[in-house]
Amino acid sequence: MKTPIHIHLLLVLVNAIYAFNYLAVKEIVPASIGAYGMVVCRALTGFVVFSIVHQLFVREKVDKKDWKLILACALFGVAINQLMFIKGISLTEPIKGSLIMIMVPILVMLISYFVLNEKIGWKKGLGVFIGAAGAAILITKLQPLNFSSESLKGDLFILINATSFGLYLVIARKLLVKYHPLTMIRWLFTFGFFYVLPVGFREFQAFDITSFSNIQIGAFGYVILFSTILASIIYALALKAVPPTIASSYIYLQPILTAVFAIGFGKDELDQFKIIGGLCIFIGLTLVNFGGRAKVPIAKDS
Repeated sequence: MKTPIHIHLLLVLVNAIYAFNYLAVKEIVPASIGAYGMVVCRALTGFVVFSIVHQLFVREKVDKKDWKLILACALFGVAINQLMFIKGISLTEPIKGSLIMIMVPILVMLISYFVLNEKIGWKKGLGVFIGAAGAAILITKLQPLNFSSESLKGDLFILINATSFGLYLVIARKLLVKYHPLTMIRWLFTFGFFYVLPVGFREFQAFDITSFSNIQIGAFGYVILFSTILASIIYALALKAVPPTIASSYIYLQPILTAVFAIGFGKDELDQFKIIGGLCIFIGLTLVNFGGRAKVPIAKDS
């Protein structure tokens, strides 16, 4: 069945929101708030807002057998994902971070192979290899690894974030088809908040928005309202209509849009490593996305 055009438009919109989020986060983290404190702010906002909205408009109950999977989704889709992303982007460059993040479709394919038995042909396998080579070029700049480098730490955090998000896309598919999007979002942020609170509580306590400049207040509001609330709703709606491999493939727009935003605002610049590494990742993505049309089976209820 053909995917409705509005679903594709929603996926474009959510990735545009995420693209600008790289700049918004860099504006306030760690200058005005610690990375983990920012994650607590996002999770707390999602927890409160979606709990109220769900209680008013949905009130859908969750089957007992699904709670374990929801707990896992909250761990990978909110806690690990956000802790690693915010910390990572605070240490690395926006364009490079967004290029590493587009490894998600490749990671989704690998996870789908092990979890959902999706077949991998030689073209997709070659795509994984080329994409991984591109990520290696971005992270290492063809130099020996220096593990004391803050930029390298940020790159590795972003890679962990991408892996966690890829796993979430795969394991959440069954639940997002079964339940209303607001039901899933509510419980993801509820459990996600309690996962991240012990990690970011100290930085959250030190948070003082009165010390923010007008630009920082705007950036903080963007991260909370757009990339946390609005983007979560859009992605949940999209995943209800398409399999994770299709939804995740739209992430290739992020580095293009991030580069436009970052260069336009004077926050980053292109170099040969970003160009070569990015091209390798795009070639890898092309092979992964078009190297055969294997369907992603959905796990049956046990």
